[in-house]
Amino acid sequence: MRELVTPHAYSVAPIEEILGQKFGVRLDRPDILRVLGALPTIRRSAVALPGAEAALYDEAGFVEGDDAYRGQMLSNVADYARLIATAFTTEQARQKLHVDRSRVRQRIAERTLWAIKDSGKWVLPAVQFDDNGLVRGMDQVIRLVPAGMHPLSVLGLLSSPHPELGEAGEPVSIVQWLRTGGDITTAVAVMQRSDWAGI
Repeated sequence: MRELVTPHAYSVAPIEEILGQKFGVRLDRPDILRVLGALPTIRRSAVALPGAEAALYDEAGFVEGDDAYRGQMLSNVADYARLIATAFTTEQARQKLHVDRSRVRQRIAERTLWAIKDSGKWVLPAVQFDDNGLVRGMDQVIRLVPAGMHPLSVLGLLSSPHPELGEAGEPVSIVQWLRTGGDITTAVAVMQRSDWAGI
């Protein structure tokens, strides 16, 4: 008699476990669904290259792969989950900044603190803080981020090296530049020249 193999007969790790192992992020299924809901919808057709360009890449051996696309999507999920998981609550931000909650809400409204709505509550990404409170000059930088920019794009903008910042040919991120005493005016100028569409 032939044995039927059901999908449950295979040993497949749950996605929560896979994300934890690959990206160091502990997530429950509801967290994953919340994170997926917060990511922008990206259809492959929207990012496809024109035919002539695609052919050039194909000829050079750079073929499009479903695995790479799926890998990038999973990486985005993990990055967003990490951003939210390490963010401060408004109460933690209040304590860090030595102000009351109403002042935190006011600064969020003024866009001098970077905040993300998560499950109806504000959370403030940790990258903008240091041991003394808000990174020096960060309020001026945050104010220049376009409203509605996706949090992963904001994170990339703040934490990716910029050629205009740094010394001895070593570019640094805006956050690193400000944390190490870099000129605030220079960081603001980099923000003003940023190509928002390319982020």
